[in-house]
Amino acid sequence: MKNKQWAKYVTIAMMIFVTVVVIGWDIFVATNQAAGDTVSELQIWAGQRFLLLPHAWGTLMGHFWLPWKEDRFTWQVKLIILSSSGLLFLLFDIVSWFNPNPVHAFLGRWPIIVFALSVVYGGFVWSQANTKK
Repeated sequence: MKNKQWAKYVTIAMMIFVTVVVIGWDIFVATNQAAGDTVSELQIWAGQRFLLLPHAWGTLMGHFWLPWKEDRFTWQVKLIILSSSGLLFLLFDIVSWFNPNPVHAFLGRWPIIVFALSVVYGGFVWSQANTKK
C-alpha cells in the first residue's frame, strides 16, 4: 500500500472480524441445548463474581467512547493509575472470595454499577483526546 495509514485499515478490519466472530459464536452456542455457554451468559456470570471484569470492560469502553477534550496525564501516569485500579479490584475480589462482604455481594448482584462508574473513570483517566493529530 502506498498509503502510510495501512495500520488503520488493518485495525478496522480486525475490529470488524473480531466483532463478527464474537457475535456469530454467541448466536451459534445460543442455538444448542447447553445452558450457560454463550458469551453473554458467561459475561454476567463472571462479572457477578469478579468485579475486575466489569471494571476492565467499563474502563475500556470509557477509553473508546467517552473522550474528553484534553489529555490529563502522561502515559506513565496513566499506566500507574490504570494498573493500580485493576490491582485494587483484583485484591477486592480475592479478599471477598475468602471473606464475603456485603459491598462485594451488592455489586456482584449489580455489576452494571461498577461498569458505569468505570466508563466515566476510563474516559477521564485514559482519554483519547489529543493522542494523535
